[in-house]
Amino acid sequence: MIQKAVLQQMMEQTARRFASREKQRKEKKKNRDTLGKGGDWRKIDDPMRTLRRLETLGRRKSFQRGIDNVLEAKDGPDVSVLERVIQTNELMSVSFLHRGSVVSRSVGRVVLCGPGGGTIGYGTGFMVSPRLLITNNHVLEDSNQAASSFVEFNYYRTAANRMSSPVTFRFQPDVFFITSRTLDFSLVAVDPTNGQGQSVSDFGWNPLISESGKALVSERVNIIQHPGGEPKQVALRQNEIIDVSDNYLLYVTDTERGSSGAMVCNDQWEVAALHHSGVPKKDEEDHILMIDGSRWNGDPRTAHLVAWVANEGIRISKIVEHVKALPLTPPRRAMFARAMEARTHDELVVTAAGRQKVGSPAGPDSPTVEDDGSVSWYFRLNFGPAGGPSMIPPTRPATKSDVADAPTAPSVADTQDREDAQAIIDSYAGRTYYDPDADREDRDAYYPDDIDQLSGVDGYHVLHQLLRDSHIERPKYKSAKKLYLYPWIDLRKDLTLKSIYSGMDVDPLEMILADIEIERKLDTRLAEMMTEGISAEDREEALDLLEAQSPYNCEHVVCQSWYNKAEPMRGDLHHLFTCESNCNSYRSNIPYFDFPDFPSPEQESEREECGKREDDKFEPFEGKGAVARATLYFLLRYPELIGDECRELQRERFEILKDWHKKDAPSEYEYHRNAAIYEIQGNRNPLIDYPDLVDRIDFDPGFGG
Repeated sequence: MIQKAVLQQMMEQTARRFASREKQRKEKKKNRDTLGKGGDWRKIDDPMRTLRRLETLGRRKSFQRGIDNVLEAKDGPDVSVLERVIQTNELMSVSFLHRGSVVSRSVGRVVLCGPGGGTIGYGTGFMVSPRLLITNNHVLEDSNQAASSFVEFNYYRTAANRMSSPVTFRFQPDVFFITSRTLDFSLVAVDPTNGQGQSVSDFGWNPLISESGKALVSERVNIIQHPGGEPKQVALRQNEIIDVSDNYLLYVTDTERGSSGAMVCNDQWEVAALHHSGVPKKDEEDHILMIDGSRWNGDPRTAHLVAWVANEGIRISKIVEHVKALPLTPPRRAMFARAMEARTHDELVVTAAGRQKVGSPAGPDSPTVEDDGSVSWYFRLNFGPAGGPSMIPPTRPATKSDVADAPTAPSVADTQDREDAQAIIDSYAGRTYYDPDADREDRDAYYPDDIDQLSGVDGYHVLHQLLRDSHIERPKYKSAKKLYLYPWIDLRKDLTLKSIYSGMDVDPLEMILADIEIERKLDTRLAEMMTEGISAEDREEALDLLEAQSPYNCEHVVCQSWYNKAEPMRGDLHHLFTCESNCNSYRSNIPYFDFPDFPSPEQESEREECGKREDDKFEPFEGKGAVARATLYFLLRYPELIGDECRELQRERFEILKDWHKKDAPSEYEYHRNAAIYEIQGNRNPLIDYPDLVDRIDFDPGFGG
């Protein structure tokens, strides 16, 4: 819980800032009240902030008749446009409430715990990326406090006035923790999954926008909060911004003490500020007053009874500016970059479980499977001639023919899909394919100083702990392919893709387009089968058959069935490779083998396109060294997950992996992959960095059974 001296100091500082800017606030209000009647628009808020705000809203063009004239024009070149932005209009589109509801999922109650584990206080926090939560420094003062505390999502009253079931996640300050007492914020990593297997990313995130001008003086802001630790509440559009200074927004609202760390949003639900303190009412002798008129004694437990004049939030643009200037390691820098990925608030992704997230785009026709089993679709409407097959759901369990006749999703040639795919590829434009000097520095900083002395079982456990603890970003398989693997990680130096087993060339754009199309079909078919009451086993079989129809596929070197398609294994980029569907299906879930009579390249006519397969044995034609090192990484990262069933990779085939690893040394392609994955996930493949580890480390603990 915040200490008495710290709380008093913070309130006094806020009160002094408020008092020192009384003249500026009066000037702003005067010009606001007389806008269009002699008032100067430039004195209401910073002119450049105003222009950025209008541009974001798509109104800058009508406001601005020539950029060179705007800043000189006292009345502005059409102040009616600005008036419409900052005026008090209580009529809002219903989409305002829908967006707010979606955004609110990312807001949680921060529960502070003492040394004995008991609750000592509450705050508010919200997700700004799939892994990072932001709150106040005076809520989570240091990493020790964060390590003993947790966040609760879904803590609210339902429409039936019943309490929902909270979902809790632990913080991981050892993975990421940044704090600033000056700007009163803390950024902390959240455990990607909790003890019940639920994913924190299912609650979405509201990214940080580095540009200033997200809300202007006289605009209203909306605050989602857990006041006093109570169930989630929202203060809508009664919170007028009355001042903007270097680091702060000042606004009038009824935010209570427990709302420290609350999300302060504009009407588009972009985060404009992080709420942190109130401006207390004082008497003539400068004493802080309570609601009943008595003087406050400074007890933090009664701070919610203080009489407040206004509230103050830290500007998000200043927080971003501060973090960008810090010397972060590449994985942490990449982790924070996810919090600033450009998104619009129409870009909602609906997962198969019915979770809606802010921060990722969804294709059209994406089904929402609600908690009660009902299904909804959100369509992108195009006006004009349209055609396509009717969708008549079958009334019996799924079969192969059902899959073949499944509803056809929009073509991969769809303009929007192609634009989306090209935008993903363009986001990596201009990057250096591989910088050996930079990678060497990252490698040396990543491993312990005694890496050359590691050996045996002890060496195995040292590397396992390193790979596990540094695996700070754990992308989900569904998004990892098209966002990371195909557009960048798996590229060859000529910026093309090659199938890992056959060596066939693949265009990255076509790979991403195929992935977009098949994911849409899978989501649509899953929703249909759930409404038809088809069993989980039949659903999985049907979806596997449908996915196999795509010309391309993503190969899991360690087969998904060996770990029941569980995350983070399924989305771990170190063992994902480009593949075509026929090779993926040809290998199936068969472990690797080395055939004595395997055809050489000169005997091409005697081999299959992808390799050789017999019973429970498969040998690929291409990529043996790469798949061996990926499998060895998996054994280090996930001990005892494979080898406990006869159809999985067994200990006796470990020598095959060693042999392939030694005969087919890492190439620049693998060095590029390793560096790119390190930037995203935070961990590396030791067998690429130090190939001789294969003879020094005892991999036996990696096998199950």
